Amino acid sequence: MSRHLTQWLCTVAGVRKDAQAQVPKALGLASTTGGLLVLISAAAAGAFGFAVWKALAGHAHALVVALITGPAWGTLIFCVDRALVLGIDKLAPFWRQLSMTLARAPFAVVIGFVISKPVVLAVSGSLLDYETRKTQRAVLRAEVEQNAQLEGLPSKQRLAASAASARDSVEVRLQGVPDSYDYHEAKAAADAATATAQRVERVNNPRIAGVQAEINRLAAEADSAQNRAALEAAQRQRSTLRSEIARARTAADLAQRKADSVAGRWYRAGQQKLSVLDSVATVAAHRADSAGARVNAQNSKSDEALDALFRPNLINEYTTLKRIQRDPKHAHSATMRAVEMGLDGLFVMLELSVLILKLLARIGPLDHTVRALELEDQERVTNAVNAATAKLQAESQAKEQLYQKLWVALTHHYDSRLKHTALTRTEIIDMLKEVDQLGA
Repeated sequence: MSRHLTQWLCTVAGVRKDAQAQVPKALGLASTTGGLLVLISAAAAGAFGFAVWKALAGHAHALVVALITGPAWGTLIFCVDRALVLGIDKLAPFWRQLSMTLARAPFAVVIGFVISKPVVLAVSGSLLDYETRKTQRAVLRAEVEQNAQLEGLPSKQRLAASAASARDSVEVRLQGVPDSYDYHEAKAAADAATATAQRVERVNNPRIAGVQAEINRLAAEADSAQNRAALEAAQRQRSTLRSEIARARTAADLAQRKADSVAGRWYRAGQQKLSVLDSVATVAAHRADSAGARVNAQNSKSDEALDALFRPNLINEYTTLKRIQRDPKHAHSATMRAVEMGLDGLFVMLELSVLILKLLARIGPLDHTVRALELEDQERVTNAVNAATAKLQAESQAKEQLYQKLWVALTHHYDSRLKHTALTRTEIIDMLKEVDQLGA
């Protein structure tokens, strides 16, 4: 199992199988190179597949596309790396090997950076998703405010709140005592008249009682002119006192009715005002609610649009990563720079390790064996080419001799025909064409 794996890795590294068969104990470096090529291509396939999956996040076939393009990209990286390694000749002078390595190093650096970026995004995924979401919410808040301003929602809400407050104030006011100046004047007058009536009753009732007692006494005494005069005087006095009480009560009743009338007018005016304010508040609330409904609908559309724009894909996450790194006040700025630089360096060194390993490795039996086999192949090809060339030359000479013999025979044939037969112009042209074809 180990021997087959070693041979397979050597084949991956570009070592000929006949060379492997001749020096089976000298395959360590070649198998290590093959292992690095397989590791790098596998990492490239996984990173690129992840990048494609993130780039197509939300697409129905994102995973299928990632599973197809990831291995394809890994195969491409494998072919490029293998070509870079096979292009270095270990038996060439060191300066030539170094120049070939330096010429290939930029390709390896670029490939290392390309492989590392998806890995950086994968490692920082949770933080980048959080920052992307936070940015999305900030943009959404700005759009929500803009949508509200375009509909005039704040002013409509303030108007509705003001109208509702005025209506509630009038409603609370109507539940209490009238507070108008006219009512206070009428109420004060009614209270004064009531107090006066009570005072008159309080003062006159004892007097009436005394007068009534005097009337009763006089009525019990003997009838005389003097008694009759005194009785009439007492009765007049009683009537006067009662009249004073009646007038005071009438005045109090009139003042109270006036106060009630003023209160009634105040309540009716308040009810009318309340009705108007209620209508205004209803209309204002309806307009505010309608504007709010339109704003909410627009906010929902904005939210859906921003969900699509800020989907956690490759571009959005890389943009967020760079924004975090450029902001020195961000808590994770230094960490993100360190993580990216570390992973970039890791994959660049991993990519360069194949070239460096090839450059710094000592020349071993496998290198001489491969060179010898290549020289044998070149010699075999050269001999085959020389043999084919000699064969073609011999055939060419034979054809030339044959053409010369045919030319002589044809010339004699046409000479004899010209001597014995008069040829037409058409026959002469046909003969010339046939001679030209034979010469060609």
